[in-house]
Amino acid sequence: MKTETYTDASQISPFFRESANVLIQIFTSLSTCDKINQLIEEVKVLLPHAKILGSTAGAKIFAGRLSYDSTVLVVTAFSTSYIETGIVRTVTNLSEDGSNLTRQLQATSPLPPKVAIIFSEGLHLDGEVLLRGVAEVQPSMIIAGGMASDHHRFEKTMVFTQEGCTNEGFAMAMLFGEKLNVYNHFSFNWIGLGRTFTITKSLGNRVWELDNTPIIDIYQRYLGDQVAQLLPDIGLEFPLIITNKEMPIARAVMVKHDDGSLSFAGSMNEGTTVRFGFGDSEGIITDANSNDNYFLDKPVEALFVYSCVARLSLVGKDIEQETIRLQRFAPTSGFYTYGEFYHAPCEKCNRFLNQTMTILGLSEGENTQKIYETLPSNRPSASLLSGAMSHFVREITADMENAIEAEKRSKEIMLHQSRQATIGETIEIIAHQWRQPLNIIALALQDLYIKGELGTLTQELLVSHYEKANTALQYLSQTIDDFRDFMRPDNELESFNAQTLMGEITTLTSVLIKKYHIHLNDQTNPQHTMHSRKNALLQTLLILTYNAIDAIVESDTKDGQIIITTALHKDCIVWRICDNGGGVPKEYKKNIFEPYFTTKGKNNGTGMGLYIASSLVKHYLEGKISLKNNKNGACFTLKLIQKIDQKHNSPAE
Repeated sequence: MKTETYTDASQISPFFRESANVLIQIFTSLSTCDKINQLIEEVKVLLPHAKILGSTAGAKIFAGRLSYDSTVLVVTAFSTSYIETGIVRTVTNLSEDGSNLTRQLQATSPLPPKVAIIFSEGLHLDGEVLLRGVAEVQPSMIIAGGMASDHHRFEKTMVFTQEGCTNEGFAMAMLFGEKLNVYNHFSFNWIGLGRTFTITKSLGNRVWELDNTPIIDIYQRYLGDQVAQLLPDIGLEFPLIITNKEMPIARAVMVKHDDGSLSFAGSMNEGTTVRFGFGDSEGIITDANSNDNYFLDKPVEALFVYSCVARLSLVGKDIEQETIRLQRFAPTSGFYTYGEFYHAPCEKCNRFLNQTMTILGLSEGENTQKIYETLPSNRPSASLLSGAMSHFVREITADMENAIEAEKRSKEIMLHQSRQATIGETIEIIAHQWRQPLNIIALALQDLYIKGELGTLTQELLVSHYEKANTALQYLSQTIDDFRDFMRPDNELESFNAQTLMGEITTLTSVLIKKYHIHLNDQTNPQHTMHSRKNALLQTLLILTYNAIDAIVESDTKDGQIIITTALHKDCIVWRICDNGGGVPKEYKKNIFEPYFTTKGKNNGTGMGLYIASSLVKHYLEGKISLKNNKNGACFTLKLIQKIDQKHNSPAE
């Protein structure tokens, strides 16, 4: 096996003209298929039997170094291996097209394929869908390659074989050989930065919303107006990192649509959690040394690098420190892509990557390659500032994650304490509820005993007292059921209507309503239904109702009244709990939902009630809570998702 790299087809050594199995990878800056087809014909005149696999590219890798030559030709002659290439010029169904081309190429040899190198159009295809189709036919085959690039112009990218060129499809070279050794490796070095977001509206690789907010608004808020305006040109430098995958996967913006949605280089499914990525330039340079350890004992005779152009944008010319070191092991060549194809060591583990350097090592021998030269491991001093900033961001992000975890634990403790306090209050209410029925039972038993002792007990009296006692016992049992349901730590989704919920609220608050002569005015619509976390909503409404009772009592309002209403607004149901207790003073309104804030004095309130209510609304009911004073008192508004999808059936952190 022998590999040499050229910038002009006429320079190709006569050695390759005599070799039976030759693969030529071509990376070119030519801007039209007509020009590329002319290049293909020039190569075919010199090597008519060679297989060609090519891609447009701005920056290339020539002998381990960064190159901006118009065209780089990487010619590899195999001694015992067989190559077949194919191209799909127009995509109809990307996954099926990937499967069909894989079947077509594998059928050309009785041997199983060892590796497939894939180049695809770089701006519109979803690389993940393409690889999914390949895996359906060859689930364990190693893959390599990447999406064509055009030097950040984002105008047109093309791929080609000896059969011709396309700006819509993809091309593949499949290699077979019993003695062919294949190795692959990757480097990432992008740091997840800041908070996580959940993709709430997407289709394929196109995203409209994160956390129910337009995605372009998220970019504007966290990265600034200038970055948002420069998308997609700057999208490779500010990717989203998928946080719930087994290996780091970034997604770069490739297209900005008129409606504010963004198309990424790979699939972005709803429910996926992501965070912004920050390039770790220090890690990129330092991690180049780790590639030494991987390839040190591998018998590689050629190394092909398909690396994201974002790494070049981040580090500049120093990026060649990654590839110069590889040149010590074997001739190293490749190009800077708009996305990378990679296969992890498991079945159907094809991965479409961004921001990553992928390396494919090939050989037909078993002897470990001689290291060509020794290079210093010191990173360039020019990147010291960038490296320091990368280190700073990495540490700040770690501190923030620790702080978020500490806050989460603190909230759990506060919620537990609040629940314990609620249990105490509930026991007091239960005791109050039970006093009268217990008195009825006690008096009935006492009367039965006395009448029995005096011999005046009649059948009619026995039946009457039995019915009174039985009614009282049923009331006691129902009270326990009501409060058990209220205290149940159940966050499963269920369907219910407003009338059902109001029935429970009336039961649970009846003691205080009667005690203070307050009128609970239920104006909810019994036809308003919800599919949500009923118990979380019940607890929220009870907190707000108790809060309204307290306000009426403290203000000594005559003819106290609490009005609860429901209304529909698009896909939301709006609950309003209003009272005539005088309202919340203006200076307190901005703090009313903060923990431990109370206007009742330290002996009359914990300051946790409204904080707990707002937490339940945000994290369990997928809604918003707000406060506005009306003419006579306060009015709390809950705007809640009327139907929470099953896929969101776990409270947000």
